[in-house]
Amino acid sequence: DNFHSLSGLVFREDEVVLTPERTGIQQLDTIPPPDRASLRCRIKGNQWVTWPQHIHSSRGCPYDCIFCAAKQLSGKVRYHSVERVVEEIEAIYTQYHQTHINFSDDLFTLKRSRIKELAESIAASGIHRHVSFTVCARTSNLDEEMLSWMRQMNVQKIACGFESGSERILPYLKGHRMKVEDNQKAIDLCHRFGIEILGNFILGSSPETKQDLADTYWFVRKNQEKLKGVYFCHATPLPKTPWWPEALQRGLFSSETVQYDTLMVRYTPGISYFMNHHYSESFYEK
Repeated sequence: DNFHSLSGLVFREDEVVLTPERTGIQQLDTIPPPDRASLRCRIKGNQWVTWPQHIHSSRGCPYDCIFCAAKQLSGKVRYHSVERVVEEIEAIYTQYHQTHINFSDDLFTLKRSRIKELAESIAASGIHRHVSFTVCARTSNLDEEMLSWMRQMNVQKIACGFESGSERILPYLKGHRMKVEDNQKAIDLCHRFGIEILGNFILGSSPETKQDLADTYWFVRKNQEKLKGVYFCHATPLPKTPWWPEALQRGLFSSETVQYDTLMVRYTPGISYFMNHHYSESFYEK
């Protein structure tokens, strides 16, 4: 009975029970810092190591990328205070001697004024002399001013969802305002500021053609000397994304037959769900 009264739970009795969605916590600083000491694993005998520590400085994303459920899962964008973020960075460095930290926000570059404030606070604390950072950015948010702030706080790597090198497919994936030139500008700016840039791409979406694939290939090929890393993800119909009802309607699976452990962005022949209309799966595997 107690489980039924709690929002945001899924559990099984005679059947699966889904309680009402939980309202997102608005004041993130009321959440205590994670028990980072418990993030350990055993390797080779009795030796223990601590996993690399990440930071979530915000929750939520306002964008409606067709492949992503962050907006539906995280809700309204909310932020930890700058003071709380700096305290956590200092704790990770002093307690675990970690000199590089990933910001695991859905999208780090949403609020310009906050990036500026955070960069100034990190620089004022001096922690930027000991710790560097990786952040996630939307290419259309990046410009010289923002990159100068990131350099100030010692951001060394920026991960961007380029998604496609095709002018036709990119707006389908990320919204009509996105253009390939935004991706190119971000690459060129990061290269000029000496910040490494990592690129994620999505292959196999429903409307993608062989020419679209070629456009993505040549975009990567043209920029291969400027890209620190490139990751190709399989178009996967995840719950709460627009691709989920599409996959149900097309009969790729049903709510009863879907194999949730196969819903991974790494393509596995014969296991992953294939959504494309314009080329065969055998061509895709090549």
